[in-house]
Amino acid sequence: MDANPQGMKLSDLIDDERLFAEYPIVGEYTVVVDDTISSLAQVDTINKRIDFNSKRTLNKIDGRNSFTFTEDDRLSLIHEIQHIIQREEGFARGNNIKDLTR
Repeated sequence: MDANPQGMKLSDLIDDERLFAEYPIVGEYTVVVDDTISSLAQVDTINKRIDFNSKRTLNKIDGRNSFTFTEDDRLSLIHEIQHIIQREEGFARGNNIKDLTR
């Protein structure tokens, strides 16, 4: 699947009134398929995007903007939303074990 620069607004992809009421900025993010990333998913807070690598995740249905999410996809999406909220709240950035052992 090719990279999808248009994507889908997160607020159109998931139904969570409380999340969007508490953190309206989360609904402004676009979920984009980007096969150039090496991880399953990543958040880009500058461009308000959540990128998914379709080679590693996301089952495509019809069209460029229709996805079915596996449980791993759902968990990855929640993880990326967590990063957005952490940034909004001014919390420390998430790290991985490699960063902590340097």
